Amino acid sequence: MSSLPRYRPMDGYNVNPDHPTWGTLRQPLEYISTPEAYADNVSSTAGPHRNSARYISDVLFTSQFKFNVISGASGWFPYYGQFLAHDMILQASSNVTFHIPVPRCDMGYGFDPNCTGTATIPFTREGGSVTSRGYFQGQNLATSWLDLNLVYGLGDNRTSYLRTFSDGKMKTSQGPRGELLPFNLPLFDNAGPMTPNMFLAGDPRCNINLPLLALHTLFVLEHNKWATTFKQRNPTWDDETLFQEARRFTIAIHQKIAYYEYLPKLLAHGLEPYTAFNPNLSPAIDVAFMTAAFRYGHSSTNQQVYRMQESRVPVADGPLNVADTILNPQEYRVNGMDDVLRGLILEPEADADDNMVEGMRTHPILGDMAAVDIQRGRDRGVPDYNTVRQALGMPRARNWSDVTSNPEYQRRLAIAYNSVDDLDLYVGGLSEDKVGTGIIGPTFNALVTAQFLRTRDADPYFFMRPGLFSTDELNKIQNRSLSSMILDFTQVKWMPSDVFALEQIPTASSASSTSVATGFTGIFSPLPGYTVSWAITSDCVWTVQIVSTRGGWAGIGFGTQMAGSDVILCYMNGGAMTCVDSMVVGQFETAPTSDDEIGHTNDVLPGTVTGQILGGVLTAQFSRRCSTGDSIDHVITRAMTPMIFAHGPTPRPAQHGLFGRALGTVNLFTNQAALSNEDVFHLSTTSAAAFSSIGFIFLALQALTLLAIVGFRKTRAVFFQGPSLLITMLLGSMMISGTLILTTVEQSASICAWRLFLSSMGFSLIFATLLGKLYRYNKIFYNKSALTVKVTNVHIVSGTLIFLAVDAILCGIWIGVSPMKIASEAPNTCSDSLTATGISTVLLIVKGVILVGSVWLYRNLQALEGRTASMFKSDINMTGQISALSLLFLAILLLVNEVSTSTVFQRTILLIQCIAALFVSVVPYVWYACVKVVFLLDDRKARKSSHVSEAIASTNMAAKGYTSTKKTKGDTKVAGGTSVQLGDSTSESATAGDAADTKGLQSDVSKNFRIKLDEVQKALTEYNMYDQLAQKSSAKFNKLKSELLQMEAEMDFRNQ
Repeated sequence: MSSLPRYRPMDGYNVNPDHPTWGTLRQPLEYISTPEAYADNVSSTAGPHRNSARYISDVLFTSQFKFNVISGASGWFPYYGQFLAHDMILQASSNVTFHIPVPRCDMGYGFDPNCTGTATIPFTREGGSVTSRGYFQGQNLATSWLDLNLVYGLGDNRTSYLRTFSDGKMKTSQGPRGELLPFNLPLFDNAGPMTPNMFLAGDPRCNINLPLLALHTLFVLEHNKWATTFKQRNPTWDDETLFQEARRFTIAIHQKIAYYEYLPKLLAHGLEPYTAFNPNLSPAIDVAFMTAAFRYGHSSTNQQVYRMQESRVPVADGPLNVADTILNPQEYRVNGMDDVLRGLILEPEADADDNMVEGMRTHPILGDMAAVDIQRGRDRGVPDYNTVRQALGMPRARNWSDVTSNPEYQRRLAIAYNSVDDLDLYVGGLSEDKVGTGIIGPTFNALVTAQFLRTRDADPYFFMRPGLFSTDELNKIQNRSLSSMILDFTQVKWMPSDVFALEQIPTASSASSTSVATGFTGIFSPLPGYTVSWAITSDCVWTVQIVSTRGGWAGIGFGTQMAGSDVILCYMNGGAMTCVDSMVVGQFETAPTSDDEIGHTNDVLPGTVTGQILGGVLTAQFSRRCSTGDSIDHVITRAMTPMIFAHGPTPRPAQHGLFGRALGTVNLFTNQAALSNEDVFHLSTTSAAAFSSIGFIFLALQALTLLAIVGFRKTRAVFFQGPSLLITMLLGSMMISGTLILTTVEQSASICAWRLFLSSMGFSLIFATLLGKLYRYNKIFYNKSALTVKVTNVHIVSGTLIFLAVDAILCGIWIGVSPMKIASEAPNTCSDSLTATGISTVLLIVKGVILVGSVWLYRNLQALEGRTASMFKSDINMTGQISALSLLFLAILLLVNEVSTSTVFQRTILLIQCIAALFVSVVPYVWYACVKVVFLLDDRKARKSSHVSEAIASTNMAAKGYTSTKKTKGDTKVAGGTSVQLGDSTSESATAGDAADTKGLQSDVSKNFRIKLDEVQKALTEYNMYDQLAQKSSAKFNKLKSELLQMEAEMDFRNQ
């Protein structure tokens, strides 16, 4: 092969130097999988004796609308298929008409309201010519490579206008919430109205619908992102180099999404792995692929376009009708594309079948897309359904049941066609049963597989070909997705990693009707990744299909709680899907037991169980009669019925964790469905991530505070609060943060046990320590004169350890006597039993005693006033108020749980954890308490100043001679209630009398205190004797007085 240029040619010419015209524009569309079937073997349309395409559309494509619950695909899926199709195919048109006759009156569907019988739907034949092969071949005006020519254009004037020619970027316009495509100001040819209100892209069809327009926009913004990155790394590169390098990476990302995200879901198996470039393989577009198989997306389009706010709540104006968005991009001009992007991931893809929504069948511009697709196949000489199957090596269908297993489709097909051998390929392919969990049936599957293998293996620029990208570059390409583009280029804050997978709305309020055979079939998505659909036949057989993205097991049942519920559990057993009719026996036995193990019968109908686990998605189907005759089975009626739903990732039914259970109310006949208010936590994936993040943040803050307390334990601020007490409370707080994190992980027996121990012991470490502190304050202030037992920090920690031992014993007994079993009745919950009830009660009583004791001690301290009490008033208030609030919270939660259906374990964990969570703020408490110490001494000083004012006043009077001729007595009170006699004065120079009487001093005043008191007396004497030193003596007196008061406060606290 000749040397390959670094950059792919924009017009597709010379992509393969050995065959330079392969894949370029204006190449003929080939009959690769099947022969041509023109009526005259040259150009006359195929199937001239078949019924009108509009008649077939009226008969077949008005069947009941269904969502594709098997694949679990989102509303994004068909639109990305359309994006791929536009990248590979742009059919040339002609002036030759081939209008579609409309049946008289049009069966009431609107195209012949006056019943003239002459109405038609406009249709023109494809452009092309009779080639050397001897028959007509259409032209492809796009390159057949996956090269994003629909974004960049083909290197012509259109491409030039789309480029800025600065830093390698493409033009954009500013929308209300971000950048959008440029407007069509030069009025290039575009599908639809030729106005500057339309957007402009490399392909004229970009405005056909809003999701397609969004994809065009995202890839333009992705290109500009790469251009900016390369400019920053290579400032000397010119515009053309930047443009081509950015284009190179953007095309690679497009190919990655197509082959590794889109096609595996479409085909249910993906393609065989890529091996090498095949220079002798043509990428030509197959006519059968183009006109039938890859037009499946018209049937997969929904009637409405969801618009969602960031909260996943619909916008005030609700969804848009799809017909109103076709060739009308006004929504993006006014509101931007964010709401539509969110809505697409929450909107299920419509089933690719013999149904097409009215917005696609009765559009004033497009006409009837079902009829157009049928007519296009006839225009292009596509063979009938059986001929195509035979060409693909598949057996011919002999009757309608060979085409589809759906009796309603069989009936409608028999009305529309005279014979199976006359069936249009487009109609037959959509009628087929799906391949596994794929989107399409076997015939379309084969056609799509063959085309994309050719497109990939014939492309020397396919991104996985060795040597094109380095390992690091390939990693960057693999890490890009539509999800990351949306998050980067819009104001959307959350998007699942796979936008093609349906993200269910947890607050779903209704089920959707999905069948016309009985009128009772519905679909409901009570959980993220869990979809259940059902049908009830005329003889009252309930058929259920469950799709779970957790890929382990899934269950559905009747009841408001697991105890006493009638449950059907589905899982793989020995390589086959098994669905078991089960029952939760007794009040405390929560693990479901098979009905036949308890003397009843497994009433799942034999031969109705099917399913598989493919690609991590479980699909299970079973049937059961509305009334089985088994006394423990629920009888299905036309009333709203409480139902429970659960799924999990384990191979057999087990604890489903926080995200795996829902309770709803459903009418299986009328399809009404709603989620019920649950008595347990039920978080979305995003909420769980936030919950876990909060736990880690608290844990980090608590750990840092703990290190700070240990490091500064000898400083006055920390020492005054007691480092051991602060450390104890911080350890308890860290345990509670640990339970926040454990709540969000997949539950197991060991996780349940850890949550029980951590939450219970963390509570005790926090609140038992607070109880000890309040007890010490009571001992200090009510028993000071006769203290025989000092309440030290060691005593408080020891008391806390006693409560901790009680917790360990109670929890140990719970685990030992009634081991944790992985129950399935509620998320965030472990096993329940009579023993568990008793232990739970004792645990809650112990916690209540701690809180009640704290509140009672706090109440006693409320009346305290005075010297040391005032210093610790703020700490007392904070400690007591937290305990009081927690006690009130405990009472409220007990009252609420008394009428709920939570299990004992659930109730216990939540009560303890929620109350203790109030004190997760122990970090700010610790810092507040330590900082408060700095201000305590100043507060003490202010309160004591009034007690020495008399002494200062008396001294000043003596110094000024007011007591020279008369005897006065001055008593002043100093700390501890001790009277200090200042003495008698008989003259101006009289000195102080006898030394201060110290008999009133308390017995436990230390020697240092006495020394300081003597110095105070000396200072007062100096005041009386030396008038000139009065000011200096006063300052010294104040200093000594302050030291005296400080020492007294410290002595009081240390003695306790």
